Amino acid sequence: MIPVRSRADLRSGPANGLRAVLLAFSAIGIVPLAAGCAGPAGRPTPQRPTFSQNTSTTAAGTMELEAGVSVDPGDNFDSPVTLKYGISEDTELFGSMAPYVWEDFDGANGEGIGDLFLGVRQRFIDVGADEPTFAYQLKTKIPTAPEEQGIGSGQMDFFAAGIMDYPIDEFWLTTFYQLGIIGEPVGNDDPDLEHGIAVASNMAFDDSLGGYGEIAGIFTPERDDEQLIATAGLTHPLGERSVIDAGVAVGLTKDAPDFQILLGITTNFGGGDKQPLRREPRLPSSAPID
Repeated sequence: MIPVRSRADLRSGPANGLRAVLLAFSAIGIVPLAAGCAGPAGRPTPQRPTFSQNTSTTAAGTMELEAGVSVDPGDNFDSPVTLKYGISEDTELFGSMAPYVWEDFDGANGEGIGDLFLGVRQRFIDVGADEPTFAYQLKTKIPTAPEEQGIGSGQMDFFAAGIMDYPIDEFWLTTFYQLGIIGEPVGNDDPDLEHGIAVASNMAFDDSLGGYGEIAGIFTPERDDEQLIATAGLTHPLGERSVIDAGVAVGLTKDAPDFQILLGITTNFGGGDKQPLRREPRLPSSAPID
């Protein structure tokens, strides 16, 4: 969700972007079909499409895939894909990359693959369903996006986050803070510091419909960049393995993206025999998984 503000020299037509949209939606449709051939599943734990993550982790011994698209009509297209693996009841490894990113820089278009993110999230305090739950997350960005296209900075970034989930009646409240050490792409040896702060709320309206909302601020003082973004949407389970989501994100400051349409799916491919230690707040309740 963080826009790139550099300028690209190369231009491309909208045809590539249209093909990417069609391919992305085809991939999203294939995910639940492929899951039907997988082993015993855990309950899916979506972390998309908000800026923040919650304290839920992928069920131990299972693999999970998040895939989606983010479209700001006429300005940018993103196709984030995240693969997650639960190495224990409270620890998850993940990797994320967008196979195709397209940005419009005042008429000079840039396109290519996105950067690769690798990380770990661990819940370290989990005292019960009605008590606060705490986790930390560490991740690094490996620069795989084409710098010459304006899509990436060509520098490594590092992030550390603290997360708290708290149940309030039918709501789950998530508070999230992330400190980023951002590589400087213009030859300055000193990295910039990025502060990400978010408050998110999630609830299940009934067995077939859930909702989420978030206010997120992303601030980089050295670059005089201040982004405030409001995100809201709905979720719907597809059987026991998958959850689809649809929402919008609206930028509230001049540095933030103007408007984004968000569509995606999270699917647990199974492989283990355990459920997540705590229920995922974005997932409406459904039949137990044997």
